[in-house]
Amino acid sequence: EDNETKMCRFANFLRMVFQQPVVDSPTLIQASRALGHLARAGGTATADFVEFELKRSIDWLRVGHRSGDTAKLHAAVLVLKELAANAPVSFSPLIQDFVDHIWVAIQSDGKPILREAAIDALRAVLAVIAARKSEMRCVHQWFSKIEE
Repeated sequence: EDNETKMCRFANFLRMVFQQPVVDSPTLIQASRALGHLARAGGTATADFVEFELKRSIDWLRVGHRSGDTAKLHAAVLVLKELAANAPVSFSPLIQDFVDHIWVAIQSDGKPILREAAIDALRAVLAVIAARKSEMRCVHQWFSKIEE
């Protein structure tokens, strides 16, 4: 088996962890960190699963407050934090969606661990925004929007 096949298989195992209705927090944290490490590895297979996880996590963030599914919200913010830190180029197109919907998890009446994870994800995304030095005007725009 080549490395790409192994990476795809491992990414699929991690996907199953995030889809479970009940998963303890340490398991979610470790699975999201592993996903971040895979994202940093790069490659064509990596790009596909990173894109999939980004879109799914943003979607879970978007509908999480309506469904009341704190497990999916928690998984989403952990995955988004790791992918922002480890795959910032892939994450950049979704910054607007992230900023629009992260407040649901930050202001959640759920567990404090969910709110803390959401704040950590926001911190990682702010680092991505700040690193975009070539687009300084855009950076100021994002920070102004978040201030509102």
